[in-house]
Amino acid sequence: MTFRLVSHEPATYHSSISTGQLPMKMNGQALQTSSHLQIIANTSLFKGLTVDMLTAALNQAQYYNFSSQSFIFHQYDKAETTYAILKGQVSLSQTTPMGKQVIINMLGAGDDVAILSVFENAIYPLTAEAVTDCLLLGWSSQTMQRLMEQYPRIALNALQSVTGRFLELQNRYRELATERVEQRIAHALLRLSQKHGQSAPGGVLLKLPNSRQMIAEMTGTTLYTVSRTCRHWEELGLIQSGREQVTILNPVSLSSIAQELPQI
Repeated sequence: MTFRLVSHEPATYHSSISTGQLPMKMNGQALQTSSHLQIIANTSLFKGLTVDMLTAALNQAQYYNFSSQSFIFHQYDKAETTYAILKGQVSLSQTTPMGKQVIINMLGAGDDVAILSVFENAIYPLTAEAVTDCLLLGWSSQTMQRLMEQYPRIALNALQSVTGRFLELQNRYRELATERVEQRIAHALLRLSQKHGQSAPGGVLLKLPNSRQMIAEMTGTTLYTVSRTCRHWEELGLIQSGREQVTILNPVSLSSIAQELPQI
């Protein structure tokens, strides 16, 4: 099997985050193996499709390799591509008019990104950055529109995904408006561990570059506050922090903090 490579020169962006190199692209034909079909079948965007439908979607896709800390797209760019994450972690963030960066969500394998690109003249409301090395599939706006018309299940899956994100944002807004900072940090750690955690001796291991800074940006607080809170929880035996990682040792007690219940 041969691959058609299209290289891109590094792009310059106006951002406080270091800019990575734009990815290499390969035709979707390269992904037509049983293992990749299985990965696609488990993504939120393509769940419930037959093998023939999945193969047809792959034939019209490109895949993208993004290195860690490179940008997938920027806030206010024209929305031209819908992505499905096959591997890696992607942060979605917004920059306020005052220049403050707020992380809205952390996505991983099986999540779709930027489904709004199917709408005419849409713009990306968020910046998407590869937190780790990532492998994504991408479909142009026109291609995704055709796929949705041909396979309505994709449109239904997209609607369910958007609805889920909306409900999650509602919960996040409620947390920011009503909860103490310790509760918000506990909620963030629990959410991240459920989505990105790995089984480890004694608990759940969460590997995230600059994890405390990311948690601060997710919870509307400062790096100092997150560090102080994590140190206190380490003394209580709830978590264990290391370089770019956190191990949750006592999720029950952490959940009690998040819900403001007496600790177990």
